[in-house]
Amino acid sequence: MNRGMVRLGLATLAAITLFLSAAGLLSLNTEGGHGLPLSPGHALGARRLLMEAGNDPAAVAAAGAQATRALRLSPMENSPRLMLAYIDFQQNGRLTSKGFQHIKTSYDLVAVDPDSAAWRVRFGLETWDALTPDVRDAVRREALALYRLRGRRTLKEITQGVTNPSGQVAAAQWSLLFPILYSSRSVWPEVQ
Repeated sequence: MNRGMVRLGLATLAAITLFLSAAGLLSLNTEGGHGLPLSPGHALGARRLLMEAGNDPAAVAAAGAQATRALRLSPMENSPRLMLAYIDFQQNGRLTSKGFQHIKTSYDLVAVDPDSAAWRVRFGLETWDALTPDVRDAVRREALALYRLRGRRTLKEITQGVTNPSGQVAAAQWSLLFPILYSSRSVWPEVQ
C-alpha cells in the first residue's frame, strides 16, 4: 500500500472522529436539540422569576419548573436546589420532606458554599425545627466558617431578622459560643 493511500485513510478517520466528537459535545446538555441550554442560565432565570413572583402561585410554579430544569441539567449545582427548597417552604408555609431533601443534599454536596452560605444559614435557622440533627450540625458548621472568615458582624447580619423562635435560640447560642470556639481554634463538637 502506498503512503498516499495511508495518509488519505488517516485524514478521513481524523475528519470522522472530529465530526463525531463535535456532534457528541453539542448533544450534551441539550433537550430536543434546541440550542445549548446551560443550567447557570436557567438558574438565573428561575431566580429572576422567583424574585418577581411575589405571591402569584403561577409565577412561583414557573420558577419551580425553571429551577427543576436547571437542576436536571446540572445536578451538582446548588443554586436551583436551594430555590426548590425555598419554593417548597413558601408554598407550604413550612419545609416539607421534599424541601428538606434539597437542603440536606446541598450540604452533602458542599459543606461550605461561598456562593450561598449566608442564605443557607439564614434559611436553615428559619426552618430549624424541620432539620435533623445532622443537617443542623451542617448549618452550624457553615455559620462557624462564616464567622471565622467574616467575623461577628456578618453573623449578626445573617441571623438578624430570623423569625423562627428555635432558630433565634440557635443564633443566640452561636453568638456566645463562636467567639470561644474561634479563639481556641477548636472544632464544633459533634451533635449527640
